[in-house]
Amino acid sequence: MDPVQVASLERYLPQVLPAALLRSPASSPTSFPLPPLKIRATILEGGQSNPTFLLTLQPSGDRIVLRKKPALVKVASAHAVEREYRVLQALQHSAVPVPPVYLLCDDASIVGTPFYLMGFVEGRVFRDPTLPGVKDPKERRECFQAMLETLAAIHTVDWRGRGLGTFGKPEVGYFGRQLKRLKSVMEKQAEDAGYFPGSRELSEDMLRVVAQPGGAVRDDETCLVHGDYKVKYFLEKGEWARGRAGAGGILSRDA
Repeated sequence: MDPVQVASLERYLPQVLPAALLRSPASSPTSFPLPPLKIRATILEGGQSNPTFLLTLQPSGDRIVLRKKPALVKVASAHAVEREYRVLQALQHSAVPVPPVYLLCDDASIVGTPFYLMGFVEGRVFRDPTLPGVKDPKERRECFQAMLETLAAIHTVDWRGRGLGTFGKPEVGYFGRQLKRLKSVMEKQAEDAGYFPGSRELSEDMLRVVAQPGGAVRDDETCLVHGDYKVKYFLEKGEWARGRAGAGGILSRDA
């Protein structure tokens, strides 16, 4: 994030963030005016689809995360920070562990593209799915059990009751839409990298199976699903238990 964008945030965020994030720890909770905001921005690893930054706010010392669209968007659905924010907001105080969210800003003049802000949560991220740093069999079992419990929580959340009734396309046809979307993404990526051997034939075969009348594909239920469920999108906070392993990445129902 360049200095001009940081300066823009320093002017904008005092207008929209809770005052508690802007005050010095030594000041009174009711003290006004608030001190000038200074921000240190560092890029976070991962978040390949959307640039993600850790913002350290001074004088409060609080840390929050900014996730923004990239300057160049090739596949629009891969960069929908608005969708991310909406689902994270809907899942607040649910059985699905997610960070707090503060705001969504669609004004591209602030940092060049739309962005949202969420809380920073400390913990361990395992980028290798074999968990080489977790040697104890009991801890490994608890890790994967936490993943399964979080996945079940996502699938069983009352998405209608949480304001997601108009999110995505809840009617039947999920598998067919997913296959068409994946085929479209594959074709876009192939423009630069070429096709993986057999990928085109496999996608066409799967589309034919799904399209068969009375086929074996059951497609009559709707629930919230995670579009990219991987170990590296989990945050371990020191204890493997439901509600303690936080699911990151994009939480989304079929689009």
